[in-house]
Amino acid sequence: MNTNIDAITLTLRKTLKDLCLQPGISMHESTSGIVALVIELCKKCGADSVEIDADGNVVATVGTGPLTILLEAHLDEVGFEVLEVREDGVVILSACGTVRGENIDGSEAYIVRTGATGALSFEPQGENILFLPSLPNAEIVPGDLVSFKRNFIEADGVIRATALDNRIGCAVLLETLRECKAALPKDMRLVCVFSLEEETSNTSVKAVVQKYSPDLFVVVDAAYASPVDFEVHEPEESIPLLGDGCAIQHKGVGFAVSPQKIAALERIASEQGIHIQRESVEGSRGRTNFTAFLAAGTDAGIVLNVPVQSQHRDISTTNPDDAAGAVALLLAIVGRQEYVQSLIVAR
Repeated sequence: MNTNIDAITLTLRKTLKDLCLQPGISMHESTSGIVALVIELCKKCGADSVEIDADGNVVATVGTGPLTILLEAHLDEVGFEVLEVREDGVVILSACGTVRGENIDGSEAYIVRTGATGALSFEPQGENILFLPSLPNAEIVPGDLVSFKRNFIEADGVIRATALDNRIGCAVLLETLRECKAALPKDMRLVCVFSLEEETSNTSVKAVVQKYSPDLFVVVDAAYASPVDFEVHEPEESIPLLGDGCAIQHKGVGFAVSPQKIAALERIASEQGIHIQRESVEGSRGRTNFTAFLAAGTDAGIVLNVPVQSQHRDISTTNPDDAAGAVALLLAIVGRQEYVQSLIVAR
């Protein structure tokens, strides 16, 4: 499959901007609007079918061949829900997903329902996350969703934006879908799953796996990118750099990818001239939906991540060339049955 990296990067930037500017808070993805946007983008990318499954995931397919490749990226992001509005106007929040209060203290945010703006604040003594409205008497009620202010800034070869974990993975799937529409081998079927609640329950893809029984699956997520705010123990751990390519994740919470599959993927990348990195973190970090695939009874997959700095904050940073490289690698795999088979048989 011929790949024009420059063209992919150009369209990926536009797709990523659309995704990052739309909130999609975990457990509230449909209400936040991200589900409807992903459906629209899947159709624009030429999917043969787009549906919402019983768990709320968006599933787009192209091709009807007997060999099924499933790509998965979660479309949700960390955010907040209003628990209580105090008499003094200060709003107490519950986090939807994992955030560190000290990392988000002072971040700009807004009420999704009304657009009312304000700032997040962290109370270390009570470990409370608060929302401080910009205007007094703002209409805020328990159950309202609070999102980080939407940002998308391109400068100096990088993108600084909201919710790059994991809108960057969704953008990779969409661009792969777009390129495969006209060039997918007849013996293949590509299934793209944009899943819910990865930041919270991490369980929504099990039924999808059982329905489509993929011969090969690829989880696409955001990788840790240096510098990180946790201690790294060398040489066991490896943290990718922005601009050095997409990353193969070796292990994460509850999973380890087969060394044979990693070697096969590295060989494919080398043959195609695609630069890749290794991401390996200690066992309490690096959670992805790979664990959900394992729970569904299959380990026939790999984890391909795009490096992102400062995840789960108001603004993260990525290099779009790394994401374009991930698309190129996926297209190389999908375009050649021998590549698919080499990943399937590797154990």
